[in-house]
Amino acid sequence: MQKKTLLKKTFRKRKKNREKKNPDQKKKHNARRIASMHTIKIITQGKELLALAPEEFLDYVNSLFEEKALINIDRALTLEEEKEWLKQSAERMDHGELVMVLLFVDRKLAGIADAWTGAITLGHNVTFGISVRKGQRGKRYGTMLLRTAIDYAKEYFKPHKMWIEFAEGNGIASDFYQKMGFVRVAKLEEYIFQYGEYRNKIVMEYRGE
Repeated sequence: MQKKTLLKKTFRKRKKNREKKNPDQKKKHNARRIASMHTIKIITQGKELLALAPEEFLDYVNSLFEEKALINIDRALTLEEEKEWLKQSAERMDHGELVMVLLFVDRKLAGIADAWTGAITLGHNVTFGISVRKGQRGKRYGTMLLRTAIDYAKEYFKPHKMWIEFAEGNGIASDFYQKMGFVRVAKLEEYIFQYGEYRNKIVMEYRGE
């Protein structure tokens, strides 16, 4: 027993010495641990979406509202409203109009990227949306989500054009979308009214990375 205890102490001492000599090694180890805790799910069928807990989606979207993220809501939603949104989204999936890419970190919903097609004469277009929960940003999860959505949408929808939109003033989104291969093509003046003020909508077209 004393020998085992001595070996453990020696191992811990050597590990601490290695970390002091090479602090980047500990960072890499932590990065690997972060990467191993996430799961990506691609949802294409309504029944798959409805099998997920609406409370989880509600907690996610309301967390974005609380920080006044520039998404398509300007108030906290109720559980009934969230259930109705999931129902409508499920119907769109079953009509082949919508795909969702979900990110779970520690089994908690942490990010959503979706791709949807237009109706009838707009069916050759695909538009993307993406959001990541506060606390999970800056870990390349956004890149992972949007790239997965783009690659899947290319095969699933076979679109002629792909787009992404955001409220002007969101410089982080603008820079990120440019890195992902989108190019700014239009600005719609005062298209959005959110949090008591009008905002311009920026439209970007996907040209490839």
